Amino acid sequence: MCGSNDYGQLGLNCYESFVPQQVLCLDKYDKVKCCITHTLVLNNGQVYSFGSNKNGELGNGKQSISYNQLKPLKIQNVNKIYASNFSAAITSKNELYLWGSGIFGEFLTPTKIDFPQQIKKIKLGNGFGCILDEDGQIYSWGKNSSGELAQKDYIPRNDIQHIKQLKSKQIKTFDCGSNFVVCISQIQEISINYDQIIKENDQLKQKLLQMETIFKNQKIKSQADLQYTMQQECKSFDLGIIQDQLEQKQKIIQEQEKIIQSQKDRIIYLESQLYYHQNKENINQNSVAYAFKKDVKNQNNLTFDFYNQ
Repeated sequence: MCGSNDYGQLGLNCYESFVPQQVLCLDKYDKVKCCITHTLVLNNGQVYSFGSNKNGELGNGKQSISYNQLKPLKIQNVNKIYASNFSAAITSKNELYLWGSGIFGEFLTPTKIDFPQQIKKIKLGNGFGCILDEDGQIYSWGKNSSGELAQKDYIPRNDIQHIKQLKSKQIKTFDCGSNFVVCISQIQEISINYDQIIKENDQLKQKLLQMETIFKNQKIKSQADLQYTMQQECKSFDLGIIQDQLEQKQKIIQEQEKIIQSQKDRIIYLESQLYYHQNKENINQNSVAYAFKKDVKNQNNLTFDFYNQ
């Protein structure tokens, strides 16, 4: 372990370490997961934790910093561990355990969560999580301040909820950022399409952004710095609030409208020139110039070179 140890996340009894140091609590480690301020270690089916415990993410029944916890948590046969600002684990029997206080309640020790489906993958974001089952269905729970649960609202969920918008999609893999989710489906697509799901409310701009495209040997990177290399054609879904995309589109439309108006004014200018040259002997020059100038009075960049002819 090396780096900052402000919250004891290195498992060392020191403030920081500039060179790697061995954590002496165990002889063997199978897996390790690090979040911003705490660490989980898996050893022979048992979970050890150290670091910040403000939200109960260490699972030891307390909410105080632990620099080097020698006692494992009270769950057995664990084969997968996950760390965010809360923690999760899956046992060899497909049992899901969560711990950490907050939106999920006061889970200061590992608490078994009822989820009968066979779990293929779990990812944790900032106060929320998602599960992919073996049937390609995806589920979400937890904080929902940015619409990251894809439930068409901002209401948090204590219970695991099926994301029904993706029920017909065979999800292959996914990842969670801080407050968004990206899913990759098995369906091969070539075109790019945006399928927007909007709740009928002027104040609510939540959408399900569906991007049908081809990803071949490309990396998809989340805010959690996790990468997946996609080898097949697939479909990507970006779940969450996309108000910034809407504003961007509106700006593009406004710019296009300006260009169109400029072209219209240019046409008026050319038509006026043509009309003048065809009828200059029979018309009053000043009246034509005035009529044209009135049409393009806001276009200062246009010239009126036919005035003096």
